[in-house]
Parts: sequence; structure tokens; C-alpha cells
Amino acid sequence: MGSKYIGTTEGLINWDEIVTICKNSQNGDFNSVKTVVDRSEGSWKDDPELLGSYREVIELWDNEGYD
Repeated sequence: MGSKYIGTTEGLINWDEIVTICKNSQNGDFNSVKTVVDRSEGSWKDDPELLGSYREVIELWDNEGYD
């Protein structure tokens, strides 16, 4: 999997403000391979179309032993 530079968010997004909001937030949702798969229907390993583009990321995490 490669990457491609598609642009910048400079002048569009104030990242300092977003980081402050996230840092001070008491709300949130823990995401892991298990929680993403649990929110889907069926088995992500049996149905390649199930999670679309997330499938590659989840498979990578799973293969590397991350939850």
C-alpha cells in the first residue's frame, strides 16, 4: 500500500483548536479491530465487501497482532 500527497489543510482547518477540543473531551469511543467488526454485519474475513476500504486496515491490524 502506498501513499500519495493530495494537498494540505493549511488555512482550512485549525488543528490546534481541534486538538484542544479532543484533549478536553470526556466523550469518546474506543475503536479496535473487534469493535469495528462487531458493529458490522457478518464476518469481515468471509465477506471482502463487508467493510469496504476498512477491510485492508483491519486485516493489517489483525495480522500484526493489534486489537
